[in-house]
Amino acid sequence: MKDYKIVLINNEEYSVIIYSEARRHPLDNIKQIEEDLREMKLKSEKILFDMILCRGNTTDRFIQCRFNGNSLVTSSMEVLNLNKKHNIRKLSTNYLVTDREKVENSILTSIQKKMILKGITI
Repeated sequence: MKDYKIVLINNEEYSVIIYSEARRHPLDNIKQIEEDLREMKLKSEKILFDMILCRGNTTDRFIQCRFNGNSLVTSSMEVLNLNKKHNIRKLSTNYLVTDREKVENSILTSIQKKMILKGITI
């Protein structure tokens, strides 16, 4: 079973968001992620990682990275500090609310879990 989920999004800048679905960093599975991305034939070379389930709602929650069609360009990785009203946060909340168990088993605070499960963007 994979420790991450790749979700296609309708966004001009990013093709996908990759969510950690365990307390491990998804890049622990970098070769499998790269294989999955190659199979998807992405329209954009920029991808986004949302680490909320393994890092919490911290300033290093979001990481962007380039994908060159074959592999992740790790030297391009950059932490993004997205403001609270950014549409990517809403997309993430919409995804997370669909899997109560993953949210409940995450490192988020009880207040953050309740907010997400009510559809409130954090």
